[in-house]
Amino acid sequence: MNRITSIYCLAILVAITNFVSSASIANAQQAMTYSELRNLVKSGKAKQITKLTTVNGNSIVYIEMAGSASTISVVVPTELKQKLLEECDDAGVALEAREADKSGTWLSVLSSFFLPLLLLVGFLFMFRRAQRRS
Repeated sequence: MNRITSIYCLAILVAITNFVSSASIANAQQAMTYSELRNLVKSGKAKQITKLTTVNGNSIVYIEMAGSASTISVVVPTELKQKLLEECDDAGVALEAREADKSGTWLSVLSSFFLPLLLLVGFLFMFRRAQRRS
């Protein structure tokens, strides 16, 4: 394998690594402040909110607005979360509660440990083959 092919392989591996590590960034959500959400609920515009989802043990709530396919994340102070949920419930907003998803943790551990290890083994194998040929 010549030097140019090695450089191309390295560039492709770096691109794949960047793609895998930035996959969570691609799923980025819109954000809204707690005050904006509270004003929306108090001003009677809560009908625009089709669903409010809260994850147990998380200070972030996710809302879906009418006419929008995206999810908006709102960081809610822990001590005010219960009060916000009560206000949204009184305003007729559909509430959903769920457990935290732990599958993303394993994916992140696997991609952050095994992918670099695989790349290292691949480079060692590639360089050994190159040395044998010369």
